Amino acid sequence: KLNLSDPIYGINTGFGKLSQIKIDDTEINKLQENLLLSHAVGIGPNTPDKIVKIIILLKIISFTKGHSGISLNVVNMLIEFFNNDYLPIIPSKGSVGASGDLAPLSHMALSLIGLGDMTYKKQKLSSKEALKKLNLKPIKLGAKEGLALINGTQFSTAYGVFCLNKLHNLFKICDLTS
Repeated sequence: KLNLSDPIYGINTGFGKLSQIKIDDTEINKLQENLLLSHAVGIGPNTPDKIVKIIILLKIISFTKGHSGISLNVVNMLIEFFNNDYLPIIPSKGSVGASGDLAPLSHMALSLIGLGDMTYKKQKLSSKEALKKLNLKPIKLGAKEGLALINGTQFSTAYGVFCLNKLHNLFKICDLTS
């Protein structure tokens, strides 16, 4: 159990230059939500649904290792999105993959808290509508959960996995034709 009276970076402090600023315990959830909102600045065409699905799967795999401090509610909601093809709309530009794919993963994470948009069977709907259709309520992010959701390279890795799989299939076709 965390002792939230001690400053812990990104959990009850600000980020970067604001890391010395202690956040009141009553504002920890808002800190995590604001982190997502401040980084959801992607632009460009939407990331293809098959890539978004891989991103969600990679996030689920990462969280099930048990090292992120994420709640089971977050993992279960991502599983619901994956299994039911409710996919967050993620702009395709805005990631450098340096300290994580901050912008695209922020767009993905917004859907968990009822913000942003999603697709279902090629139809666009708000995340609030999607959650309602899935009989889910927006998640109130706990300490570190916003940080855990956007920290990682699942956006970049999803493209790598997709391309590697495509290349693998092309090699099979080459073998068969030769």
